[in-house]
This record gives sequence, structure tokens and C-alpha cells, in this order.
Amino acid sequence: IRYQISVKTGDIPGGSSDSNVFVKLYGDKGDTGKLLLVVSTNNLGNYFETGRIDIFTVETFDIGQINRLLIGHTNKGMRAGWFLDSVQIMVPVHGKNYMFPSHRWLSKDEADGKTEVEIYPSEILDIEQLMNYEITVVTGDVMFAGTNARVFIQIYGEKGKTEIITLQNKSNNFERNTTEIFKFEAKDVGKIFKIRIGHDSSGIGSGWFLEAVDVKHLIMALVPKEKKKEDKKKKKKKKKDEEDKEEDGGEEMQEVVLTYHFPCSRWLSSGEEDGELVVELLPEDAEEDLEVNTYEVCVFTGDMMGAGTDANVYINIYGENGDTGERPLSNSDNLNKFERGQEDVFIVTAIDLGTLKKLRIRHDNTQPYSAWYLDRVEIVDTKEDITYYFPCNRWLAVDEDDGQIARELVPVDEAFMKQDEEGAGATLGLEQKSMSTTYTIKIKTGEKKYAGTDANVFAILFGEKDDTGLINLKACKNYKNKFEQGMINEFIVEAVDLGDLEKLRIGHDNSGGSSGWFLDWVEVDAPSQGQRLRFPCGRWLDEGEDDGAIVRDLYPADLQTEIYTP
Repeated sequence: IRYQISVKTGDIPGGSSDSNVFVKLYGDKGDTGKLLLVVSTNNLGNYFETGRIDIFTVETFDIGQINRLLIGHTNKGMRAGWFLDSVQIMVPVHGKNYMFPSHRWLSKDEADGKTEVEIYPSEILDIEQLMNYEITVVTGDVMFAGTNARVFIQIYGEKGKTEIITLQNKSNNFERNTTEIFKFEAKDVGKIFKIRIGHDSSGIGSGWFLEAVDVKHLIMALVPKEKKKEDKKKKKKKKKDEEDKEEDGGEEMQEVVLTYHFPCSRWLSSGEEDGELVVELLPEDAEEDLEVNTYEVCVFTGDMMGAGTDANVYINIYGENGDTGERPLSNSDNLNKFERGQEDVFIVTAIDLGTLKKLRIRHDNTQPYSAWYLDRVEIVDTKEDITYYFPCNRWLAVDEDDGQIARELVPVDEAFMKQDEEGAGATLGLEQKSMSTTYTIKIKTGEKKYAGTDANVFAILFGEKDDTGLINLKACKNYKNKFEQGMINEFIVEAVDLGDLEKLRIGHDNSGGSSGWFLDWVEVDAPSQGQRLRFPCGRWLDEGEDDGAIVRDLYPADLQTEIYTP
């Protein structure tokens, strides 16, 4: 299993070290032996520098609950002496995060002269428990089958879906007629019913011929016990009926590897077949009622000044059986898409979603004329011959309405649409409002020097049922100049049916003159749920500080959660 070891060097003069650092973990099932920390996953170039955090990933056998660790260095190099602040060990498969404070020198010339130390955990926190998955990808044996593009996968099961996972390792992946294996940890989705796999079309010759995908994961299952060979004499003494009992019963829980095989044998290329870069696949022994369906997506742009957009538009359609994932709306029946008063029709192919529940539509705000007034979306389920109506009647624009460039829409009856034409828009608005939750997000930038950022900040809220997708935090309620030192910025976000909030991802695009940002905390208030959650951070999002990350996952602090009557 994987252990993620974060090592923080103290922020004191001369605290950094050029020596080789090693660690040894002790658990209730054994120890790892000495492991040299040589290749970090966040690659800050120079390791163990003052005030920085280096992250190392170690794969080894399961040592159970960790009870202590040994850490030290080989005392080689020009400046070997080292001030170790703390160590943090995350074990996602166990759902645990161990904190080891140190605050001491490991140096021949300082304090007690020791260069290694044993530390015990000061606290063990529960984190989201993940599961090990192994993905085998077979690229086909046809001319130009390989790709240099970034490949991603998402897995859907009875208990939900994983996040989108990029498939990468150190070798040159996805060459013609190759088989590659990727291992990662992700949410336990239960019995798998579909996967979505695709690429971002980057690089030269990005078209890809995908032959097949295998997904393996471990599950606990009842397995017949292995019979122990017994002494013949003892066996004779046993009563006949007892022996019968042993024949029937005798199952035990064991870890079993479950493999799902997904045949594909098709191009994912803008210049081949249907031009799609993404495909949804069913496992070989899929249930009868799941099959591929075609959805006709009709997008109506409003009829007012400046309603059209030149930005790229994306949609994600949700139903009873999962969602389509975010798909670009690129091939319309019109050459110039999303013009004022125009209808554009797109085809989205996906595993049948069942009854449609909602959709999320957004644009990427990349063009000079990006602001867009969306009138409505109509989706035709061609298999069932049903039309779903999703009214919007709002701007998706940074400088109009609430500044959001993504909207979640819910379907309404056709009768509502007719009423709307007759001028009963207010009831429609209320109908939609009642089905969505409004979140107020407050973001506190730290008081440190240079804490503010000029970069573009974004967030994603993750609930037990779904996430919001990327929210661009552009339209601040209380300040024009956002994310300045010591400031609290407030934003409004609407989403449909996320369930209880579990985590928040926040980050920036590293643009602008001074992009480094010290984030103190984030508060999310959901009045309709009567909950106010505090997500503490207290860290830099800066490539030149801390661990160099500019995106962080934050979790609610239970003690700071407020429950109130809405």
C-alpha cells in the first residue's frame, strides 16, 4: 500500500540540509525497514530547504496502524545539520493521517548531537478512506494508434463515482500495441457499471485507438474455508453429523481481486469515426438494461443585445444512472455557434442515464466576447423519445447577474414552458430556486506579508452525492479587488443536490504579477440546510513556499461547524 510522507524543515536560519534523509515506519504488523527519501512527488528541486515541505510516496507492504517512526540523515554533504519541524504520514487506504511533531535539530554540532530520532504520533486524524485500483490499458495494433495526449478515466459504481483520474507514469505511455498498468487510490464505488475514458487532444498526433481496459480492485467477500488436514485418529472420533456440518458451512471473509473487462476497439480522435475524444464503456458481463443511448442537446441562446458567446461551452447531463461527465459542445449544425436568438443542436452519446435529473452547463470565458445569455436547453432522449426542458433565462458572464459562468438547471414540465411564454416567468424561477441550494462562501486571506494574490482563484465543493464542478471566484459581493492581505471575500454559489459537504478544493492558476497566496480559512454557509462549515487552511498556495502546491483539498473542522435553524 501507499504511504505519503510529508517532511517539514524548520523555518530557522541554517535549518536546511544537503544530507540524505531516511525514514523507518513501525506498525502493529511490522516495520518498513530503512527507506531513503530520494525522489519527491512535489519535486521542489532542492530538498529539505528552510521552511519547505517535501512530499515522498512510498509503496510497501501493509504494516497496520503506525505507532512510531525513526527519521534521520547520513550526515554527508556540505551542510548536513538539519532542523526537522514535523512529519505527517497519510495512509489513504486506511483513512488515517498521522502527525509527528519534532521541532529539533538533527545535527552533530547542535543540541544533543544526534542525527536520527524516534518520534511518536501526537494525533491520528481520520481522512476519507480510499481503495486501491489497478487499471490496465491496451492500445490497439493499427497504424498511428498511439497518442501523446493526456489520458483520463472516471469509474462509476453503485455507490457513486471516482474523481477524474489522469493516467500517467514515468514511461512513454499509450504507444501502438502496448499494454500499460496504472495503480491509484480512489473512492470505493462498489460494483462497477461503467467507465468513461478519453484524452485532451494535446500534443502532435493525438488520435488514439483504444483496444480495451481492465479495472481491478480488492473487495472483501465470503470465501469457502480451506479445510485443514486432520489426524486420521481424531477424525474417526468425530461424530458423523459434525462432519456433515463442516462440509456445508465454513466460509470466511477474505480479500478477493475483482476484475472488470471493458472492450473498446475504436478511435478516440477528432479526425476518425464520430470525432469523439471520450467514450463510455460497459463491462463485458453488463446488465441487460444498460446500453448506449444518444441524446440530442438543443441549446437556445437568448434574443437580446450581446447574448451570443465565442467562448467554449461544456455540458454535463445527470440522470438516475450517473452522468455523462463534462463534454464539449463543439460540433453544432451551425458554423458559428451560440449566436443571438439561435438554436444549436449537438449529439451526446453515453450509457443510458435513465430519467434525467439536472444538467450543468458552463463556458470557459476565454474569448473577448464570452458573456452569454442562455435562454434554455432541451434534451431529447432518442431511445425513449422523451424531451426534457431546462429553462435558464440568465447570463453566464463575469460582469452580469451574479458573475457565475456555470449554471445548474433542473427539468420542468412542458406546461411550465408554455406558461413562461405567456409571461409567468416568476413562477418558473421559484420552481427552479426551490430545487437548488444557495451557498455563501467566505474566503479569508492571511495577515502575513505578501499574503494576497492577483491570480484567478477557483473552488470545487464536494458533497456526498455530487460536486459543483469548477467555480470561478470572480464576482465578489463586497470587494472589487479580491484576495488582498487580511481580507474576507464573499461569493454566492448555487448547486442542485450535493448532499452533505465533505471537502472543498481551492486553488489558483498562478497568473498575475504576485500569484502566491496565503489562505487562512474558508467558510461555507448553506442557510437552507442550516449549516455553516469552517474549512481551516493556514498555508501558502505558492510554488515558492511550503510544499509548492497551488491547489489544496480542505476538510471541515467538526468543532467549528455551526448548526442553526434556517
